[in-house]
Amino acid sequence: MVVDPSEIPDEFAGYIKKKPGEEGDAGKSPEQPQDPKPAAWPPPPSGSQPEEKSSAPSWPPSAGEENSVPPKESVPPGASAQNAPTTGRATEVEAPTLIDASLSEEPPRSFVHKLTEKFSPKKIIYGIDLGDSSVKVVKVRQVASGFQLADFWHQELPPAVCAKRDRRREYLIEYLRGLVVPEPGVVAHGMWLCSGDSVSISSVLVPKLSGKDLKGALIMEAKKQAAFSVDPNNFFYVAGTDSPEKGKLQVLTVASQRDHIDDAVAIMEEVGLHPAQINVLPFALENLVTQANLIREDEVVGVLDLGAKRSALSCFAHGRLQFFRELPMGGDQLTQSMMRTVTTASGKRDVSFEESEQVKKEVGIPGPDQHEAEFGGLTGWGIAGMVRPVLERLRTEIQRSLNYYKQTFKITKIDRLLICGGASRMKGFLEYLSKNLPEVQVSELNSLQLVGEWVDADNYDWKRLKAASPDLAVALGLVVRPKRQKFNLAPPELALKYRLASLKLGLKLLIPLFALAAGFMYLGVSAQVANYKRLITNAESGLEQMEVTVSQIQILDQKKANYEKRKGLLDKAVGRQPLWHGVLKELSHITSDNIVLKKIEVMEQEQPQQLLLQGLVAQTYTSLDVALSQYLIALDESPFFERVQLVSTDRDPYSPTPRAEFKVSCQLVY
Repeated sequence: MVVDPSEIPDEFAGYIKKKPGEEGDAGKSPEQPQDPKPAAWPPPPSGSQPEEKSSAPSWPPSAGEENSVPPKESVPPGASAQNAPTTGRATEVEAPTLIDASLSEEPPRSFVHKLTEKFSPKKIIYGIDLGDSSVKVVKVRQVASGFQLADFWHQELPPAVCAKRDRRREYLIEYLRGLVVPEPGVVAHGMWLCSGDSVSISSVLVPKLSGKDLKGALIMEAKKQAAFSVDPNNFFYVAGTDSPEKGKLQVLTVASQRDHIDDAVAIMEEVGLHPAQINVLPFALENLVTQANLIREDEVVGVLDLGAKRSALSCFAHGRLQFFRELPMGGDQLTQSMMRTVTTASGKRDVSFEESEQVKKEVGIPGPDQHEAEFGGLTGWGIAGMVRPVLERLRTEIQRSLNYYKQTFKITKIDRLLICGGASRMKGFLEYLSKNLPEVQVSELNSLQLVGEWVDADNYDWKRLKAASPDLAVALGLVVRPKRQKFNLAPPELALKYRLASLKLGLKLLIPLFALAAGFMYLGVSAQVANYKRLITNAESGLEQMEVTVSQIQILDQKKANYEKRKGLLDKAVGRQPLWHGVLKELSHITSDNIVLKKIEVMEQEQPQQLLLQGLVAQTYTSLDVALSQYLIALDESPFFERVQLVSTDRDPYSPTPRAEFKVSCQLVY
């Protein structure tokens, strides 16, 4: 359906996906509240003021305007008009993306990973919350950015179906078959909620024991709580935080009946779903509040799920589940409280269950302005008087459970109490709890926050989406399970069965792809082989042309070798000789006027050859030692001589001018 944006309530402004080109305030992000505590959502109608809490209980509260009855839906096959389902989508529309923190920042992936992800089977997940009097189904689809909410349904079960298990099973199979549409290449997963008489959940305080002893003690405790025989193979427990009592441990135990688990598996398989997980209420709610960021780490929050025949209280601290208790009261007790014989203008008559249910949905808890009004033969005062005892018992059960939780875990204050479930839609119920539980802030659990803020307003009926929000809380919690789920009631062999089915489906998709890739590879290899053959032929032709040149080169190499051999023999016979004219010329340059060389002797037996220089040095103004040192330095710096040494000096004592004869040896460089 197409919704006029002007008809969308103001409280949905932060959740609407704006279209490109829209101007003004509609394109701006909603401002964040200054109050550090999350505000209740949806907010009260415009113009209403929040009611101040009073220490004394005030009853009955005024009726809330926001809890309107959802409009009727088209009737699916097998359902009556009275029990028409609630759905939030028109036809094949783009759905809002679920917020998932694990998908916000992905590490870099390899090409093989991306290719495998591209061609691997896609997932569709159905979250099935089967209650005592209704079934809620949420469908999400896997996309590149995470998951999208594809559709949701809420179907009331006929009273005749609720009474008998076999008829209930047949009705559920027929109903789910109309929802689960097979898609090629897509694996449909089923997430089932195990609830009611088929499961026993309790929060117990036990001493710290070893694994085997702890499980035995917990099984003994579970047998006291469960209304059926507890099978150790269908018993699970999740250890929580340490209790403030020394040596104690708080543990949540879950015992289930195997025949109900097998029945749930059979139903999902019969309608075409893979039974991926069977969960229980407290952990489904934990998934919801953590993934939707409905609670903070520094606050203690209780979540009250109000069902038809029973309710459940889950308490969270430090962002995780800490306590759970089931309350034996629900919406049916409120309905039955109005099934009495009343006196009307036409006489006495009995109020049926259907009439009481209609009054509960349309009227709820009458406000002060409705006390004198008449609803189906019942006055506002009469309705208030009939439902008051049930409401008081429910409030007492909630208060006792909260007090027990605070006493057990040494908690001074519970910050908020969030309510959800079908019975929470009753008009005036939220206000009643707020006034009669003044020590805690009571608000509606905002399960729509998980849907995200980008929603296509043209394809969603906002009033129906808002009306279905309390009922969809548990079903949404089923489909947004974390990667590491605490436990799964589904038989372990189903995981292997699913892997084989996924492998079979993957092979069906990959074998044609591999065959096509192999064909292209064969063509590519064939082209390369032909190219290489052409290159080899050209190389062989070039080699034949180069054979003549190679022969000539070989002859030249042989001549060069003979020449080198003869040259070596000649050098060996003649020997190496210094460049004598250069040596003598260098000596003439180095020898100064005050030095006279008398004899130059060549020592040929030494290799390389050495020279022995004999001469006379005469010096008038300086010492003989300085003159000889300068001569030795000049010889040593010459490129023709090395290893210059003074062999001897012989001074002439009778000469009037200082004179001396010397001998110097040096090695020739050549």
